[in-house]
Amino acid sequence: MVIVNHFRRDTGALAVAEWLAAPLADHLGWHSDFDRGQVLGERRLRLVEERTLPPLGMMTLMRLVKDA
Repeated sequence: MVIVNHFRRDTGALAVAEWLAAPLADHLGWHSDFDRGQVLGERRLRLVEERTLPPLGMMTLMRLVKDA
């Protein structure tokens, strides 16, 4: 499974930018508070690759496999 998404940041400049943009994002129907733990908390899925993508590393690519 491949997931490309913007996950919430808890620290740093991007976290501040997300917090400031949250009212606009909510108005547009975007959810800037999606926690990566919602994906990684699934016990049957194992993370095999994770990397940030341009621009500014705002997006994250995760590649997961389903364990038997």
